[in-house]
Amino acid sequence: MKKLLGICLVWCLTFLFMAPKHAGDDYLIDDWSVPTGEDVLVVYNTNSSHGQELAQYYQTVRNIPHTHMCGVVTSTKEVILLNEFNGIRQQVEDFLEHNKIKYLVDYIVLIKGVPLKISDAQICVDQALAQLFQDYDYSRKDLIWPHYPASQYPQPTSGTTAFFKSLQSYSVGANERKVSYVVTRLDSYSVEDVKGMIDRAANTQMFGSHSWVIDNHPRQANADLTEAYVLLKDLGQKVYPLEENSDLSIWITEANEPIMGYTSWGIHAGMPDGYMTDTLKFEYEPGALFTTYESFNGFGFISPDQSAHGQVAEFISVGGSGGVGNVYEPYQSAIAKPAKLFGNYLRGHTFGEAAYSSIKYLDWMSVVVGDPLMRIENYPMSEPYGQPPVCNLRIRVFLQGAYLNGAMRTDLINYLPTTSPYSDDPVQVGSIPENVVDWVLVKLKSSTSDLILALVSAFILSTGQIISVDGEELIPVIIGEGDYYLIVEHRNHLDIMSAIPIHVSANSLEYDFTTGVDKYYGNDAVELEPGYQYSSYGMYGGDSNGSNIITQSDKEDIGTFLNQAGYFGVDINMSGIVTNADKDLIINNSNKASNTFQTKEFDEL
Repeated sequence: MKKLLGICLVWCLTFLFMAPKHAGDDYLIDDWSVPTGEDVLVVYNTNSSHGQELAQYYQTVRNIPHTHMCGVVTSTKEVILLNEFNGIRQQVEDFLEHNKIKYLVDYIVLIKGVPLKISDAQICVDQALAQLFQDYDYSRKDLIWPHYPASQYPQPTSGTTAFFKSLQSYSVGANERKVSYVVTRLDSYSVEDVKGMIDRAANTQMFGSHSWVIDNHPRQANADLTEAYVLLKDLGQKVYPLEENSDLSIWITEANEPIMGYTSWGIHAGMPDGYMTDTLKFEYEPGALFTTYESFNGFGFISPDQSAHGQVAEFISVGGSGGVGNVYEPYQSAIAKPAKLFGNYLRGHTFGEAAYSSIKYLDWMSVVVGDPLMRIENYPMSEPYGQPPVCNLRIRVFLQGAYLNGAMRTDLINYLPTTSPYSDDPVQVGSIPENVVDWVLVKLKSSTSDLILALVSAFILSTGQIISVDGEELIPVIIGEGDYYLIVEHRNHLDIMSAIPIHVSANSLEYDFTTGVDKYYGNDAVELEPGYQYSSYGMYGGDSNGSNIITQSDKEDIGTFLNQAGYFGVDINMSGIVTNADKDLIINNSNKASNTFQTKEFDEL
């Protein structure tokens, strides 16, 4: 995470934001406009009368241009073979190119009647279409692992496409894979069910009280549902069960207010077949979402009898508006993460973005059901496309390596890259401001969990003042009022965190790490002028490999770059030249470790 990515990073960023969808067009990366019907391609089956009716209905509700209505000729069966899918893929690609909208569309909506899954590849049609215009053998069944940090619940810094494309960079081995389009499906058991879903999605507002259900039954309880529970609580939501230590052996079947999101273990918690209709007694808000820890909860859209598991289609039929399910049995780690689905949706992202942010694998078994344009219109946190809730940070800290006679050296000024070295926020600038020592990464962490709720790349000056990439004293981050731990990271120093949560009020937060060891969580500070009455404190230098513990391995590359000038991780004192003095700093701080705690990756295979 901390290592300098150099030329490779610049190339990857260029590719990430240009290919494959927006290569060559005049795409405004910081457009905050709300996505509309002009961002959507509708794909329907011309052999399905229901599909044609629903496509026209959705076109009318969302004002989809007629040049964005793609009729394909294919089977009306839910399950097809790979060669039949290739026929669909070719028709859609030809339509996009013929109508010159290949680079104008961000979302693809499949209408009831379009096949659902590919039996000989064991993947979902929708997920395969998310990779249009990419040369890929869909029969390989490779797991595709995303690069995005699972600990992040990102607040956007740009519009819809920039958000999901920065979040969804996948790879198979060394081969980069991209989300060409966010693909969702408008489907349920009947035409009226789908029309109801479309209507609710177009009028998604949370009036008065509402709540969320995180039914983490003890028979199957895991960290993912706990993560979602804690996150929603942190965001000020009412969540069932109302107490974290409630008796989870009792299914949650009723609430005093309409439900905005539901997740549980379904039949794995002993719930009966048909529980969505017969057992749960909830009223659902327009825009309500569903995802459960059941293997076949997106198995089919013909009848509830297709599977004993709770179904997305069944949720839609009782008043839900969208959800994420599985068409075949996935790994548990591949099930949609409710914290990402609910958290990003609550923050105002479109349902399409929130859903794809929750999916850990692409070209797999997930199906996203609902209008991708659906988003919460009137909730105070729903601001990613308008004026966001901004908190201005004022932070001061010293880096031990660069500290010299009461200030920090700026010898790296001619070597500093114009792209942040932190992959979590690889922002680019046109030039480096004066008096800058280096790049740093600033994070705000929940006071009640290990979730990182906001982060931003910034510059640190010789005075210790951290400034924005625009050179301003105040650093803007998108986050609401609350109590947060403040974290500062540097590429070759140990991470630090504020000793206590800091209250953000009046859209501002101030913190000075330099004034005492008591400002650091776990007393993670080095005294920079021992014995001096007004000594300053700073971050330990020597963590050149970003492991958050200083060991012998941190000096391994010193011999390789000895006496070379440039921007190197092993240049601990930031003199611009790698010398044995850098090795001495590493040795002197050997076995020092950061006490900063942050959420790690979700469960892995």
